Parts: sequence; structure tokens; C-alpha cells
Amino acid sequence: MRLTLILLILVGLNHHTLLACKCDVKDDVEAHFEVTEVIVHGKVISKEFVDFGHSLTSKGLDLVCESYENDIGILDFLDKDFLIKVELEVIETYKGQELPKRISVYTARTSGACGYLTFETGKEYQIYLSTTCYFNFQFKKANLNKSHYNGLWTNRCTRTNEFDPVEDRELKKLSTAKNRLK
Repeated sequence: MRLTLILLILVGLNHHTLLACKCDVKDDVEAHFEVTEVIVHGKVISKEFVDFGHSLTSKGLDLVCESYENDIGILDFLDKDFLIKVELEVIETYKGQELPKRISVYTARTSGACGYLTFETGKEYQIYLSTTCYFNFQFKKANLNKSHYNGLWTNRCTRTNEFDPVEDRELKKLSTAKNRLK
């Protein structure tokens, strides 16, 4: 009983929001194409664990530090190696902004936070990306936007997966149709 009470108190004092992943992924390429900002075919050049602060620009980091200067829990979150950073060689952009040849892609390090954990160096993927960080809810007071992050974001609730030639053809078809409508 005493141990249970102590554990409940410790959990209650935790400053971090508990993360649990629940996806409702549909097996429809067109539906995902419509709701995804950026979709690329890319090859993983490198993969490493990084702290959350690494994903922010210096301006973004300043905003978070100023907004949460008295919140040790949030500031600690910045120093945790909670993310996977993937350096990606962009082979083709199916949808979205024009990208440089190499980009940084971030995802959570744990499946409980919906991280896409199966990236492997040297392999090719179709990656469904967002310009918005999936952890923005942690930093509401800082009013961060996409210009405050050093890369793009993906998670396991998207269609991100190893390269598939069938999906490649479908994405090219959707991309061509979208460009004709412009």
C-alpha cells in the first residue's frame, strides 16, 4: 500500500505529458496523399539519436527557453535523446515544397510516441512528412511554427515505409494529376 502511494505521488509530480500512440491508418494512398504536406522517395544516409533541442533552430530554442525559463520539466525535455534524426538523400518529391538534395527528418525514438523506428541506413523509403513538429503541444507557450524547426517530421501513423514500386507509380500518378489542376 505504501509503495503504491509513493508511486502515485511520483507519477503525479512528473512534469512530462505521458505519450501513447494510437493510429488510425487507412490503407489508401490517395487519402494520405491529400492530407500530407510533403511526400518524398528518399535514401537514408545516416540515423542517430538526438535530443529534442537539436530539432530546433537557435531562434526556436531561444523561444522555448524564454517561455519556459521556470519550468525545469520542459527544459529537461529539450536535453533528452528522445528523437531519431535521419539524414535523407531526396531522390524524388511526389508532393510539397521544393527540397534540397539532403534533408533532416525527425521522428520519436519510441513506438509509444508513434516513432517510425525501422529506418535503416542505405535503404530507400517513401516518406510522408509534416513541416509541423508532432510535439508542439509540449511547447504551446513558445508559439513555435515550422520556421523554428531544423527539418521535417514523420511518424508511424503515416504511410511512411520502405520503397514500394507499386506505391511509387500511384504517387507519381497522383502528383501528375495534382500538377495538372494547378
